[in-house]
Amino acid sequence: MNNQVSSVYSQALFDVAVEKEILIQSKDELNLLKTLLEDNPKLRVILENPNIEKREKKDMVDVLMKDSEQNTKNFVKVLLDNNRFDQFDNIVDQYIRRFNEKENIAPGIIYSARALDKEFVAKVEATLSKKLDKKVELENVLDESLIGGFTVKMDGKFVDNSIKGRLENLKSSLKQKRGEL
Repeated sequence: MNNQVSSVYSQALFDVAVEKEILIQSKDELNLLKTLLEDNPKLRVILENPNIEKREKKDMVDVLMKDSEQNTKNFVKVLLDNNRFDQFDNIVDQYIRRFNEKENIAPGIIYSARALDKEFVAKVEATLSKKLDKKVELENVLDESLIGGFTVKMDGKFVDNSIKGRLENLKSSLKQKRGEL
């Protein structure tokens, strides 16, 4: 049920954003608010609390989103009016999926033992973009267990170019060879 609710709301916002030509701006503003709520959980508790007056919550939204486009602000207020703010994260996630689909973007994560420089990530994105015929956007996430190299996870696909992966493949090959002897 909640997924259905999120889908309806995200589609409504997406349709307005397409019509008003504010797709990117709305996406950025929603992401900014989502990040703000993640960094300040007490704000979320206040906005989801049914015992706090809706007017107070809307005033808070006006302050939090003072530089945001009016349609995006109004959308958040509609969620408050309809007691659906608890679905905000799901709605934002679905909006971003719709946005990525429309813009032919394939988001993903590139895991590495150490932070990768932007030029290297850009090269990996360009290589994958050519192979997938989509604009690949990767976020670098650290995973020290990889030892070195990197792995990429996107669209249900997984590419392993890490030392850890190579060692595991070597270990598996040796076990197979031992079994054949």
